[in-house]
Amino acid sequence: MISGCKQYLTHQASVSLAFSLCFSGLTCIAYDRKISIDEDLNESPVRLVEPTPLSEAATMACSEKLAVEENVGCPMPEHSRLPHFLDKDKKLYQFCSCESDNEVDSNALQFFRLYAEDQDPEEDEELRAVLLLDLEFDPSKPINIADHVNYTNYVDPSNVLDPSFDKHSFYNLSAIGRPSPGLRSITIGNDEEKIDLCNGNDHPDPLAPGWHTLTVLVTDRPWFQNGPITQYGVPDIANGATFDSLHYTFYCLSRDNEEEAELCKCIPVDSPN
Repeated sequence: MISGCKQYLTHQASVSLAFSLCFSGLTCIAYDRKISIDEDLNESPVRLVEPTPLSEAATMACSEKLAVEENVGCPMPEHSRLPHFLDKDKKLYQFCSCESDNEVDSNALQFFRLYAEDQDPEEDEELRAVLLLDLEFDPSKPINIADHVNYTNYVDPSNVLDPSFDKHSFYNLSAIGRPSPGLRSITIGNDEEKIDLCNGNDHPDPLAPGWHTLTVLVTDRPWFQNGPITQYGVPDIANGATFDSLHYTFYCLSRDNEEEAELCKCIPVDSPN
């Protein structure tokens, strides 16, 4: 007997799901009430995208699907060429804390470009990005994201990412089996200015020697507004924001360490690279 098993919920939440287990071992669905649909939906979340390594067979299959003469492969965003772990044993990533306001690291990182996509119409979606330094989540301690916003000279969190740069890219125009991904690029640094992770931060002092984490966070709504204050780095989830992030680990060598000091390449600020 399952009569009496059906239950009706009258929760105040906009959407609720419930199931009732009957004594007979059967289940029955309790119908929802008071469902409201917000027409101002954020249908497509923002995503930071990177190319995916593919086999030769998969690459050929993409070329056949696109019906192109050349073996161009699958539509993918450009590779940033930057690993997520910047190994301090490799010369390219031997960064140094110069420990002086008048010095910079001549071995600083070359500029790189990341890509974010959002399939919602461009006129409805303005993407913003921010760089965060040493962001660590500890459930036992409160966290103030604003304390970790950094490198604003490389990425300004108040700026909207420009979609025009990537509008005609192969990845944007040739997506297989889905709408255009609405690609945007995040350019960190430039051809003329290297990214001095250990010395070029927003604070007057160089970073402490040791390991650090760089987080790139992107969102598809304006940052959370706390009264008149814009909380850069805090997605406004209450207003429908989605967000995504990538993380990079790097090491700052110490000039106080004899072995590491030999690897440091600090030069005066006004010296040519």
